[in-house]
Amino acid sequence: MFEVELIAYKDLSVKNMVKNRRSAKSINDAAWSTFRQWLEYFGDKYGKVTVAVSTG
Repeated sequence: MFEVELIAYKDLSVKNMVKNRRSAKSINDAAWSTFRQWLEYFGDKYGKVTVAVSTG
């Protein structure tokens, strides 16, 4: 068994993604910002580092 010390996730540009009308609803429904907040909250709660990795 191992313990996770770092959680890294891709910093998505949701604003640009929702410009495409065909996928905008499903992208908004996916609740990306809620998921990111959840990761950061629990990372902080359990003393883990969370990092948003830039796409550029």
